[in-house]
Amino acid sequence: MAEMQKLINELFGINNDTSAPIIITLIVFLSGYLIAYFIKFITGILNRRSQRKLFYELLDEIASCTLVQAKNFEKFVKTLEITFESGFELEREDINHLSNLNKLNFESIHKAFFTGIENWVFYRHSRNEFNKVWSGISKLNYWETIYYDEVNKFINKFNVYENKRNELLDKFRVMYDTYNQSINGVKVTKEFRDYFVELQEKVKKWSKIPNFIHYHIAQVNLVLPVIEHNNNHPEFEISLQLNNVLLEVSYYYENLKNLLETYKKLFQSYEKIYSGIGNTIKRYI
Repeated sequence: MAEMQKLINELFGINNDTSAPIIITLIVFLSGYLIAYFIKFITGILNRRSQRKLFYELLDEIASCTLVQAKNFEKFVKTLEITFESGFELEREDINHLSNLNKLNFESIHKAFFTGIENWVFYRHSRNEFNKVWSGISKLNYWETIYYDEVNKFINKFNVYENKRNELLDKFRVMYDTYNQSINGVKVTKEFRDYFVELQEKVKKWSKIPNFIHYHIAQVNLVLPVIEHNNNHPEFEISLQLNNVLLEVSYYYENLKNLLETYKKLFQSYEKIYSGIGNTIKRYI
């Protein structure tokens, strides 16, 4: 301290009474600067740690919800079979924290991981993994706005085909019932009687099956057997008339099968996308 005062006195040509206040002022100034710098340094570390913690918490919740939705897609895909007898319904897992994450500033998050002495010395986060996670979040934002519209498109298309098929099947039943009543008590040839009795048995057998109106059950147990039976008896006009209707029923049934197969592949891809994003995030945190 004395040496410093002596140096200042010689440098500026002043005495101790003048240099003492200057030294005190310098010490106070430097001390204040160092304290302010230290506070800023510690605050920066704490802020970055807080940002990282919040980011990890949001990612953990997002990853968990994303994997749940992947399972929901997997369950939904299992219903996209022509033999499935219940309605189609995709469970939706709300990824609420996705919107909260979107509110965070990317630059501040990036700094929280890749600036500051603690990151350079202790953590050394992988930029590649960080970018993969952020890319996954961006993709998730996109798919979250898309997939449920695809569900609605699928159901609307399915309903169109199913309604057409149902209308045609009703038309077959009306034709069959009308013709059945019209020949009641009417003398017919043995060949026609044998043909029509077998037709009646097929219709009766189908009508006793639980949920017999279901498209697959009707296709396997009524439409195809009756078409085959009628093809064996082209000499009867009613066989041709009924087959014209049933072939249309079969056409819309095939449309239903193809539609189910198309959307089955689509939602299998969604399951893989969500599973991949969820697992990527889980590995990162």
